[in-house]
Amino acid sequence: MKVVANLILLNLAQLALARTGCEGDGCGIPASGTGLLQRSVRKDEASLVTDIFSASPHMQLSLVEQMVEDMVAKNQKAWQSQKGDNGTDDSDNVTSGALAVLSDSVDVFQILQSVYDEIEKTSLKKVMDDHAASVATMERQRQNLEDCRLYLSTADTVSLQGQMTGLKAQATACAALVSTLEAEQSQATSKLQQSIDAVAISCQDFKGLSADVATQWLETTQHSAEQYRKNLQELNSTLSKATSDYTNASTTCDTTTESWKLTSCNLEGAISQELAAYSLCRGQESKLFEDTWAQESLNAEKRKSDFVAFTKIQCFIKVLNQTAAEQQQLTKSCRTENVSTDALDMVKPMLPATEDTTQLDSARHDAQEACPCTVPATAGYDFTSAGGTLTISGFSPSGVTCAAGYSGSVSYTVCGAAGTEYSVSGCSAISAVSAVQFDVLYDAQDCGPSSGWLGTASSADDCALKCKDSEPAALRFVWVKYADKNCKCASGSCTAAVGAYNQDKMVTYECK
Repeated sequence: MKVVANLILLNLAQLALARTGCEGDGCGIPASGTGLLQRSVRKDEASLVTDIFSASPHMQLSLVEQMVEDMVAKNQKAWQSQKGDNGTDDSDNVTSGALAVLSDSVDVFQILQSVYDEIEKTSLKKVMDDHAASVATMERQRQNLEDCRLYLSTADTVSLQGQMTGLKAQATACAALVSTLEAEQSQATSKLQQSIDAVAISCQDFKGLSADVATQWLETTQHSAEQYRKNLQELNSTLSKATSDYTNASTTCDTTTESWKLTSCNLEGAISQELAAYSLCRGQESKLFEDTWAQESLNAEKRKSDFVAFTKIQCFIKVLNQTAAEQQQLTKSCRTENVSTDALDMVKPMLPATEDTTQLDSARHDAQEACPCTVPATAGYDFTSAGGTLTISGFSPSGVTCAAGYSGSVSYTVCGAAGTEYSVSGCSAISAVSAVQFDVLYDAQDCGPSSGWLGTASSADDCALKCKDSEPAALRFVWVKYADKNCKCASGSCTAAVGAYNQDKMVTYECK
């Protein structure tokens, strides 16, 4: 049995050598077999246990299995020998006696018992603790993903929604009131004017009338004038009140409407930020969840493998507590045992469903009703007369033209979010090559015959290009320089038009 002990110690020393990866005088462990044995024999029990546990669970299993199998084999020989000598089955005494032989070098059985206890108290507990930590990690990841919903419908957004709803109701009500008061003002104005017109009609031409008739007419007129005066005073007072009511209501309504617009813009921006933050959170946390699950799944498989190894190590060590007659069969059972790892199964948490943002989308759409796009300042465009409907809902801007030195037809694109600039396109810089050379033929005069109107032009250069695009052979063109900036081509033999509409606002040019 001393040979068995030496073999065990040699295995431990070789394991330590394998860990260091070196040989020779410069290494902590001698390279020769005798040196290894001598070094290992001097190890105390704690050092040998440490050597075993410094290896991976599967290396530990391989080492312990070999140690136990060697001991069982020796026990079997001793038992068979003693059984042959005595003719009795004294396997218990054989077991204790065989183990006692090892005490000359080291108490191997005590070492293995220490390994068993360490696995029971530490290794298996760590496996279960690590499993619980992995489960907790996945639950945290699931909760983090679910918490993305906290980005939606924050207290500020809910407050803004309430404010916007109230202001919208007030703005709608006051707009109706202003419309009614405007109608009352118009009606009061009409009645007053009708009374004034009636007073004018009642005046008579006294030429050729007798004194009695004239006197009678004057008395009648005086009476009527007094009635009209009173009536006009009353109507004028009614008109003044209607005007005051309309003006005050209109001013108040304008303030309310502006507050509604401002709150709507704030709400639209807040909801857009919430939706963007929620979408970003879901994307990041979903990826992190899947990445974490992939890693924890690998960790779980390793834990299962370690658990099986630890369980089998304990199984082999427990064999040594049995009789020599039982040890061989129990060793085989340990080797073939199907260790259950169901308790270490990882169940992937169910991902929380994506939040329904229908209500937020609807609230943002309502906010866009009042919150307009803003006018840009894009180079190459003239925004002096920019106007129209600038809200996202019903977007219909107007008034923007190509700036001097640019030509084309302006197109509008609604802003991506309320409160931001809409965009324009269509105007291009007029290059020296494409520019049309021309002189003024008639200032403040139209020229006919001519073509139909081609649309507004920002400059005479722009009008020249429009005309060339429409009629490449045109030699003359007319631009309404001093009015609506409209543009048309004219015949090369046209003459100054007489009596044409807005002719004094037009300039006729001749191409060179």
